[in-house]
Amino acid sequence: MTIDKKTGIVTHITVIGETPTSDGKPVKRVFKVVRPLHATPQISGRATRVWLVCRDDRFYILKDSWPLESTPFSEIIHLLKINRSIKKDPAMYAKLKHTYPIFVVGQELGDGTALRRIELPNKPFPRVHRRIVTKPICDPITSFRSKHELCSVLLDIVVYLKYMSEDCKICHGDISMNNLGINRIMSDHCDDDDEDDENDPDVVISSDSNNNVLPRGLMIDDRNIIPDSNFIIVPSNDSNNGTLPFMALEALRWTDPSKFVHQPKHDLESLFYVILNICSYVMKPGYLRSPTPIINELSICVNEWWHTRDHHVLARTKCSQIDDLDDYILSRLPPYWDDFHPVLQDLQKAIWPLDRSVKKQQSVATHDAFIEIFTKARDRYSTQNEEPCLYAPTPLHASKGSQKRKNSEDDDTTEAKRTKTFSVTTSGS
Repeated sequence: MTIDKKTGIVTHITVIGETPTSDGKPVKRVFKVVRPLHATPQISGRATRVWLVCRDDRFYILKDSWPLESTPFSEIIHLLKINRSIKKDPAMYAKLKHTYPIFVVGQELGDGTALRRIELPNKPFPRVHRRIVTKPICDPITSFRSKHELCSVLLDIVVYLKYMSEDCKICHGDISMNNLGINRIMSDHCDDDDEDDENDPDVVISSDSNNNVLPRGLMIDDRNIIPDSNFIIVPSNDSNNGTLPFMALEALRWTDPSKFVHQPKHDLESLFYVILNICSYVMKPGYLRSPTPIINELSICVNEWWHTRDHHVLARTKCSQIDDLDDYILSRLPPYWDDFHPVLQDLQKAIWPLDRSVKKQQSVATHDAFIEIFTKARDRYSTQNEEPCLYAPTPLHASKGSQKRKNSEDDDTTEAKRTKTFSVTTSGS
């Protein structure tokens, strides 16, 4: 890192490591820091820090973290595997090119905590130092503009999960609201995944039109990716099997967590919990809902998922609420979601099809079942006339060196026009 001596601010970060096209040879990349995006508030754990960085006028996400040394898999290795696998199949690349994290460069710095903690009497689990640079930059999953857009984005995510499982033989392992985003692309511009592509324009002028924005589902933060080809058992101190409010019931109820085996069906169950939280905390596109109910409003039961730290207590809470989905969750959703209830009920049946308590059955969720549900919902909403929430003015591409804007006398709303503002989704826990 390069740090300004006067301000103490990080200005540049160097990453020396492998890229998808370097044939195993390390390359050096220096990135200019635009601004910090996330910093873990506590000094324990992974101490994840995330920056928005740029190189050659193109923007990337740089994550610096300290994962456990004992983790039997590396995020870098799996990102390389995913990127190379997709690029080998032209048909699959055309299908997924906007829905997977494009790996730019990654480095294992080799300065773990073991040497730094020699004097500590009670040493925590040792950690290693890792830096990863990826793109694209995505918007939060809660920034969907309509139910049609939400279903389209969720469909993209499940299709990508299916590819990870069937072709790459891995599970994501940490499906959560922070790890799902919307990659909004200009329909007249396809951003290639070559970091040195000179045909990747960044100079834009703005327009009020939202018609040329193509939303695609994007899944980020692959630090918990788990190989599932042989259903490798991952000890509990190596992987937490997800973010607590979204963890699968089996993961929460397991008597001996060290013997829990994470499978693709658990990622899909976690996705179901993400959708329930989206419906609970979004009033309608563009309006988030307070977790504290207003007057004459029923309490939000999924609040308890965020307040409960004990795994077994959380499992019992979830079971009771899922068993009575209509009363505990659906009836308490904002009116905007009234016609979305059948989608949630179909997802519930796809995971637990038997007519008995979910605590007495295991998940049987499949990618194909979820794909069918989201495809049906997307097609249904495409025929409805829901007016999409107005997104930030859409950037239109301009040639390099041309940054002309319309004169104020041509349009009284010039001041409101601006280039697209990205609300970057990151995960720091």
